[in-house]
Amino acid sequence: MLSLLKKRSFGAFTLAQFLGAFNDNAFKGLIILLVTYMKAGDDASAIFADSYWANQAGTALPAALFALPFIVLGPITGSLADKLSKTTVIRFAKLMELVVMAGGTVALAMRSYDGLLLVTLMMGVQSAIFGPSKYGVIKELVGAKDLSRANALIQASTMVAILAGMVISGYAADLESAYWTAGLFYMLIALVGWFAALAMAPLPAISPDRKVTLNPVNEFIHHWKATQGRRELVLAICASAWFYMLAAVFMLGINEYGAWLDLKPSVTAWLNAYTIVGIVVGAVLASQISGDRVEGGLIPVGLGLMAIATLILQVDPDSARLLRGALFVIGVGSGLFTVPIRSLIQGLPAQEHRGSVQGLAETMDFIGIGLAGGLTYLLAEALDLSPPIQFLVGGALVAFAAVVSVIVAGEYLVRVVLLVLSHTVYRLRSHHLSRVPEEGGALLVANHVSFADAVLVAAAVRRPVRFLMHRDLFALPLVGWFAQRMGAIPVSSSDTKEGKRASLALAAEAIREGSLVCIFAEGAITRTGSLLGFASGLERIAADAKAPIVPVALDRVWGSIWSFAGGKALWKMPRLWRRPIDIGFADRLAGPRARVAPTPGRHVERRHPAAPGTREPARERRADVGAANCGSRQLHARRRDLEGLLRACRCALRDHVTPLPEGARTRSTCGC
Repeated sequence: MLSLLKKRSFGAFTLAQFLGAFNDNAFKGLIILLVTYMKAGDDASAIFADSYWANQAGTALPAALFALPFIVLGPITGSLADKLSKTTVIRFAKLMELVVMAGGTVALAMRSYDGLLLVTLMMGVQSAIFGPSKYGVIKELVGAKDLSRANALIQASTMVAILAGMVISGYAADLESAYWTAGLFYMLIALVGWFAALAMAPLPAISPDRKVTLNPVNEFIHHWKATQGRRELVLAICASAWFYMLAAVFMLGINEYGAWLDLKPSVTAWLNAYTIVGIVVGAVLASQISGDRVEGGLIPVGLGLMAIATLILQVDPDSARLLRGALFVIGVGSGLFTVPIRSLIQGLPAQEHRGSVQGLAETMDFIGIGLAGGLTYLLAEALDLSPPIQFLVGGALVAFAAVVSVIVAGEYLVRVVLLVLSHTVYRLRSHHLSRVPEEGGALLVANHVSFADAVLVAAAVRRPVRFLMHRDLFALPLVGWFAQRMGAIPVSSSDTKEGKRASLALAAEAIREGSLVCIFAEGAITRTGSLLGFASGLERIAADAKAPIVPVALDRVWGSIWSFAGGKALWKMPRLWRRPIDIGFADRLAGPRARVAPTPGRHVERRHPAAPGTREPARERRADVGAANCGSRQLHARRRDLEGLLRACRCALRDHVTPLPEGARTRSTCGC
């Protein structure tokens, strides 16, 4: 993950956003701490005692003012991130930060609370300009493969910056008569951040012809259209907004909790350290679990951890030690949540709409943060609830979000559970994974060696995969629920012709809509360990979908408890724990209407004939009939090419991977 910092532009960008996050939280945290302790009766923090806004609105007003520009300007700045070079926007925003910090220094020197509120508002304007380009540029700098790692790194560094800002704000609040010196320090940080932004390499504008209006309502509507109605993207944006509303309530509640426990401002500021360290730990865990993919199943896990922590806090609300532990767990849950949710929002939109979608997401996030100011006022001022009860209410709202996420997007949770289980039981080794398209639909054609094949393929591929699965499995209570959540497509040899055609048409439609669909083309699990002939269902799917075909080879699965090695499956002892499994991907084949030229697969098939003593199935000898049913002999030739490529892919794996330990070698299933 840290190796990404070696990329000059990404390293400079990481430093620039780190320093910006530090300044935002150090300056805003100083204001909030001074107001919090003034209302608690601390004479040293009473410099704003004559301010109407400080006495009436408390800590809610600075948070609301900081969020307001994101709501009003977010749609416009999101469009600017598409129209202009994101590098140019980032450099301008960092220069503006330097000017705003200079204004903050003057306000601190004058001890003007109204001036500090104005500076807080301008900080929000600067961050609203910076945000869409900040999140939109990450995929352009690192690519889709490293998107989860880059987001984990950005999240971790941002949290460290927030922690440092919170801690510094606590010590700055103890300066009493020399608050302006903190302002000078913030100006220096802004200057270094601007220099870091200048070190980024220029990037071209994605949509230079994009028309931008100054009407935020029109731009907001345009951004919603930019989501193209994608269910996963819309849900991710809404979940992010809900999370940031509750996260802001918790962050404001920490200051209230510290004052409630009679802690000094500097000690209260250190309470944030436990949350921040937890977020860093959660972000690193999310990166390790996700690897080269985006694991949305971590979203309900993270929310669940946050809710549990707030419940545990009620055991002894007066315990500072328990509070620190609860804040750490809340942080871990936040890290597990934010890495996949931010990666989904960055990775799902089309490239030409990425800036617009980031602007929409940022607007929604800060609508949530703005509502957090009102919710905090309701809980702390109107209802006069104690901080522990405020945390409990927030935890209940987080638990509600966790339940909803499981209901509406449970397939992501199923996927991450299967991923963890498969990597625990097996040692998966993927080869040539880049041959699977990162975007758009494709048909994956895999050999069928065991009952675990679908889980293994799903664990290897970075994107969600929909499988054609035997209809009878859907009747099993647990298996059927898992299959439905994964979007599996039921099919059976006992189906009527109309039923089979409907299942194949559904698979083709899913591919046309941009999904990956996997079919085990042999039609049954091998009982001998040898590759069987392919059934004709894949031809109809390929012809209808007109999408690329990617052969997939599973090797070293034969001999596992899920295979029929030894004449039976499941009811046998495993030979090897953490068994190495190799999954290879052959070169893509073009859509079925393209002219079929001779491919290496034909020659490979002759070099690697079927295993001695085996016969080609009768359906393979009747291939001409199957091809005629699909309307073209080209499709039959393509099926033979697929078998040859699959054999070649799997034989190459046997030749180039590390061999198993002596005595643990399994039978090759490539027929060579």
